[in-house]
Amino acid sequence: MFAVISWTLPALAWGLLATLLPLLVHLLLRPSPRRLRFPPVTLLRPALVTGVRASRWRNLALMLWRMALLAACVALLAGPQCASSTVAGDPFGPRATVFIIDESVSMAYRPGFESNTTLLDLARGHVRDELLTTRHWPAGSAVAVVSSARPTETAGFTADFELAAAAVQSSQQTTWNAAPLGQAWQRSQSLLAGASQPLRQIVVVTDGTAAAWRDLSRDATESMPRLQIRIVDVGVSQPTNLGITAADVAPRVWPSITVVPVEVALRSTGLAGNCWVVATRDGDTQRSGPFALGVDEQRTVVLELPPADVGVHDATLSVEPADLWAPDQTRHVVWQTGPLPVVWFVESDGSADTTSLIVRNLLAPEGLAPERQRLRLRRILPDEVVPSAQAVWDSDAQRPHLIALLSGTTLDDQTQAALLALAEGGSTVLLIPTASAGAEDWSGFHSLVCESEPWVEELDAAAAIRVPPAAVTPALNAAYYELSQCAINRRIRIDPLAGDVSVLAAFTDDVPAIVQRPLGAGRIVALTTAPAPSWSELGIRAAGLLIWLHAVVDGTLGSASLVQSFVHGQQPRTVFAGLPDQGMVGVDPPGGDATQREWIRVRDGVPRQPWPTSSIGSYTLQTSASDEAAARYAVNWPQEELDLTPLNPDALRAQLAPLRIEFEDASTEPAAASVSIMTRTWLDTRAIFGGLLLALFVGELLLTVWRGGTPDAAQ
Repeated sequence: MFAVISWTLPALAWGLLATLLPLLVHLLLRPSPRRLRFPPVTLLRPALVTGVRASRWRNLALMLWRMALLAACVALLAGPQCASSTVAGDPFGPRATVFIIDESVSMAYRPGFESNTTLLDLARGHVRDELLTTRHWPAGSAVAVVSSARPTETAGFTADFELAAAAVQSSQQTTWNAAPLGQAWQRSQSLLAGASQPLRQIVVVTDGTAAAWRDLSRDATESMPRLQIRIVDVGVSQPTNLGITAADVAPRVWPSITVVPVEVALRSTGLAGNCWVVATRDGDTQRSGPFALGVDEQRTVVLELPPADVGVHDATLSVEPADLWAPDQTRHVVWQTGPLPVVWFVESDGSADTTSLIVRNLLAPEGLAPERQRLRLRRILPDEVVPSAQAVWDSDAQRPHLIALLSGTTLDDQTQAALLALAEGGSTVLLIPTASAGAEDWSGFHSLVCESEPWVEELDAAAAIRVPPAAVTPALNAAYYELSQCAINRRIRIDPLAGDVSVLAAFTDDVPAIVQRPLGAGRIVALTTAPAPSWSELGIRAAGLLIWLHAVVDGTLGSASLVQSFVHGQQPRTVFAGLPDQGMVGVDPPGGDATQREWIRVRDGVPRQPWPTSSIGSYTLQTSASDEAAARYAVNWPQEELDLTPLNPDALRAQLAPLRIEFEDASTEPAAASVSIMTRTWLDTRAIFGGLLLALFVGELLLTVWRGGTPDAAQ
C-alpha cells in the first residue's frame, strides 16, 4: 500500500515562503559584539564561551522549530487529503475486495465501427486481469464480483481468484441493465460489513458516465472503517453518438381515420450532422428527414403516420445513419384507435335556431365528406330518445359519447330518465342555451346544476370569459384562450350552483361561464351563453368554441385501455380492458415469435405476476391462439439511461461526501484505460496535521522557556 498526499488548495503552497521569516529575523537581529579586553574577567572566559555555544544551539533549534510551525500552518490551510492505492504484494495484511461491474446501458457503447467489442467486454477483461494478479495478495484475502444488472445473485467472497476470473470471463450478457449502481453499491457494502479482513475495498469498473451514479448519495456511503474505493474508467475520452432519446404518441387516437402524430426527440453527442427517422409499422416504412443537428444539440420533430384501422397498433422508430451505440437507435410506440365518436343532437322538430345551426356545423360540417368527419353526428327528436337508448342498452347501437341538449327542448319524464341513465353510464350531457327568447330552461336538467330557475341577463357592457389558471390538456388551454377573446353581451345566470357543481371557467365578473357536475360514470356540462350574434361572438370568432367542443368530445372517450408503455426493468401489473377477468393470457415477446409465448394467469383482470419487460420492443397480449392482438404494450429504455454525459469529479465529490475523493480523469481510449481512485482512509490527514501543529506550538513554548532560563543558570 502506498499513500499520496493531495491538497484541496494547492495555491497556498506559496505560503511556505513564510517559513523563511524566522531565518531572516535570526540573520537580521543577530548581534555583532565588539571585542574588548577586560583583565578582571579573563578567568571567566571559558565559562562564557561554553554558555554562548549552548545558546547558539538553542537559538538554531528554536529557529528551525518555528519554521516547522509555520510550514504546518500552511499545510493545514491548504487542505491535505490522503489517497491510498493497493498494489500486488501489499504487506499490510489480508483484504476483502468487491468488484462492481457496471452493466448499465451506456456500457453497450462500441469503441469503433470495425469491432463488435463493447465497453462491457473491456470492463470484464479488466476485472479478469486484476483477479489473476490477486494471487499475490496476502494470505486470507477474498474477492467477490457484483453485477449491477443482477446484484443479488452474488454468491459471496471466495479465495479462489482464478475461479472468479474464469466466471467473469465466461459470463454472457443477455439483457442490459436499466438501473444505476445504487443496488450494487448496497450489495457490496452488505458483503463487506460481514468480512473479517482488516482492509476492505470496492472497485467499480465503469465507463465514467454520470447516469450510472445518479442514485448514490451521502446515505448510500455509510461509514465503514478502512474502506477504499477505486474507480476504473474504461470509457472513451470523447464519445460520439446520434440517437433518439424519446418518442411520444397519444395512446388514444380517435377516430381511426385520423393521422397519428408522433413526437421524436433527437440528440447528438460530440458531433454534428444530418439524420433521418424511419418509422416501421406492419412491414411498411416511412422515412422522414433530413434533420440537422449541431454538436451536443437536442431537437424534437413531429412525424405524421398514416391512419390505422380500429384496434391496437405499434411502430418502431429508428434513426439513420447507424452509430456506435445501439440502445438509443430505436424507440417503440403503441397506440389505440377506435371508431368515430357518436354525438346525439337533441332538439325539437323543425328547430331552426341560430345556435343549433352553428353548433351542428362546428361539430360536423355539412359540406365535409363523411370519410373526413371527426365524429358522427345524429340529430334526434325528443320522442326518439327512449327507443335509441334502449338499443344502446341492448348492445345493438353504439353508446353516444356526447349528448347535446338545447334549451327550450321539451322532454317528458321518461325521456329525461333515459338521458340521465346514459349519462350515468358514461356519456356527457352538454347543455347549450339557444338564441330564442325565453328558452333558458333545459326541461328539468337545470336542477342538476343550479338550485333556482335560470334567467337571462342582459349586460350593459360586454364581458369576457376568463382563462382558467391551467386546463387539463393543451387543447383546452388553447380553447379557453380563444374563448377569452370573444365579447359576451347576454348570458344565462344559473346561480346559486348545486352542491357538487364545479366551475370550469368564469366571466371577468366571476359569474360562472362553464360548469360541470359528475353523474355516475359520466357528467353534465353547461355553457351559459349562446354562440348566436345577439348573445356573443362565440359563433363569429368560432375557433375557441370549435376547439372546446372537440375537446369535450375527446374527454368523453376515456383513456386508452388496450395499450400501455413501460420502461425496462419495471414490474407492471396493469389491467387491460381487452383481456378477460379470469384465465390465461399469452404474451408474445418483441418480434412476434409465438414459439416463445409466455402464459400469465389473470384474476379480476390483474396478472398474477408482472408483465415481462426484460426485452426492448412491443409485446402482444392474446387470449387465444389467434394472431389478433387483444392488447399491446411497449418497453423502452428509461430516458435518463440514454445519456452519455461524462462524470464530473466535483459533482461526484459533493454527491458522495463525506467520502474523501481523489479523482483522476481516466477517460482515455479503452486500450489505455487507467484507474481513478477515491479513498475513505481511516487516517484523518487534517487531524494529523492539526496534532502536529499543536505539538510544534507546545515545543516552541518549551524551547522559549528553556532559553529564557539559561542566563539565570549561568549566573
